[in-house]
Amino acid sequence: HEAFGEGLRIVELIRHPVDLIDSWLRRGWGTRLGTDPLAFTFCIRHRGQDLPYYAIGWEETYLSASPAGRVIRMIQSLWDQSQTIFASLNAEEKRLVFYVPFESFIQRPWPYLEPLAQFIGSETTRHTASALKRQKCPRKYEDNMAPKRLMLEQQVSPDEKDMIRRLVEEYETLVENAAI
Repeated sequence: HEAFGEGLRIVELIRHPVDLIDSWLRRGWGTRLGTDPLAFTFCIRHRGQDLPYYAIGWEETYLSASPAGRVIRMIQSLWDQSQTIFASLNAEEKRLVFYVPFESFIQRPWPYLEPLAQFIGSETTRHTASALKRQKCPRKYEDNMAPKRLMLEQQVSPDEKDMIRRLVEEYETLVENAAI
C-alpha cells in the first residue's frame, strides 16, 4: 500500500480447494514441479533435488508424500500464506482486497462486474460483453465436489484429509463473508 498509494487495489480470484487440487493433479503438479523444465516455478535445492518453493519448511514430507498429498500440502501452504498476510492488514488495507469466487463468477459474471468496476475506479463498457465471451463467461459449471473430494480422500493420509476439510471450511467462510 505504501508503494502504490491510493491507487492500489487487489482482485483475488479464488477457487474451491477441491476443484483446485483436482486441477493441479490433472496437470501433474504433484510430480512435475522441480523436475519438468516446462513446469516453471521457483525451486529450492534439498538433498540434491529441486523442490517447489511451496515446500519450504516441509521438504522431507514433500519427498515422502504421494502426488495428491504434495498438491494438498502445497495448496494449503499457499492458502495459509495468503490468509496470514490478509489477517495482518489493518481495516483500511483489507478494504483494498476484492475476492471473486471463480465458480460463481464463471456462471454468473454480471453481478460481480459493477462492484468490481467501482472497486477499481472503472466502469463496464460495450467491450465488457465481448471480453466475457472470449473467456467463455457465462458458462456451465459442473459442481461435482463431493465425488472429487471422495476420490481425493481415498488417495491421501488422515492428516491430508483434515487439510482438505479445513481448506473447504475456510474457503466457504471467505466466500460467504465476501458475498455480493
